[in-house]
Amino acid sequence: MKFYRHKENKHLPGYMQVYKQELKLTDHDTTAICATDDKSMHTLMIKYTREGTFRCKPSAPNIFGKPMLLIWVIAVLSIASMTLLSERSYKTAIIPVSLLLLITAKAFWFEFHTSKREAISIDKTGISLPETSFNWAEMTGTFIVTRYNGKRRDTFLVLALNNGENIYYPLAAFGNNGPLFATAIKHIKPATSC
Repeated sequence: MKFYRHKENKHLPGYMQVYKQELKLTDHDTTAICATDDKSMHTLMIKYTREGTFRCKPSAPNIFGKPMLLIWVIAVLSIASMTLLSERSYKTAIIPVSLLLLITAKAFWFEFHTSKREAISIDKTGISLPETSFNWAEMTGTFIVTRYNGKRRDTFLVLALNNGENIYYPLAAFGNNGPLFATAIKHIKPATSC
């Protein structure tokens, strides 16, 4: 397993703590552990609330990966269903009608399911993840860890805590957008903290 920019980062507070945990994993080819202060991790595409905090809700996953593909599949299935039903070929129409209903139901279920999920919040007191929160004083460092396995990429927000524990939060529901969270942490956390 290869580590991206290990020599430059190993002096950062909390980095070796995260590195040792990542070293134990062997299910991927390359790992990038970037501090949230790293300029390469920052973006200008970020919105803050009026209070100066950052809140990001998970996006709804798309069944087919791209919205236009989903629209195309629904249109083709609709046309096929209507054509077969107008020809009174009910037995043959069962397949496209069933697929159309399944895809539509699944799309609505995904939307409903993700609307119930909590956002990640970052403010002057710390970071709030769904079901838990951490003060800046509890953290040694904050990192974005990206694991590469071929074309697959998994990104995590990692909080290295003072007690030696690392909190990994997957960013897949947020489009694996590590720079978004790195930028928010860099701009919001107090200068005296991690």
